[in-house]
Amino acid sequence: MKFTIAKNDWNAVHEIACDIANGSVTGDKPLVAAKTEHLFSVLRRLEAKYGRLSRIIPTYADSTENKEKQRALLKEAFGAAQQEGDLANAGLIWESLTQLDLD
Repeated sequence: MKFTIAKNDWNAVHEIACDIANGSVTGDKPLVAAKTEHLFSVLRRLEAKYGRLSRIIPTYADSTENKEKQRALLKEAFGAAQQEGDLANAGLIWESLTQLDLD
């Protein structure tokens, strides 16, 4: 059973992620740090509302530079996607895990 996140809830994550990406490109470290904290706050709120879903967990992995933590989060997300029956998302997470191992 796939679990869905309301579009307006996920749009907030997308907007913050775009701000983080733009700040990274311009080298604005204070903006990136502030937006990353805001992103984590929004993700925690979404987890409280929807649970620890496979569509939320990889966003934490994307926002950390620690490779071992990324790997652990992606493995958790892969297992969650399988439990949720979200095979498309499981495939994307598996690709992220594979890419992490190649980097």
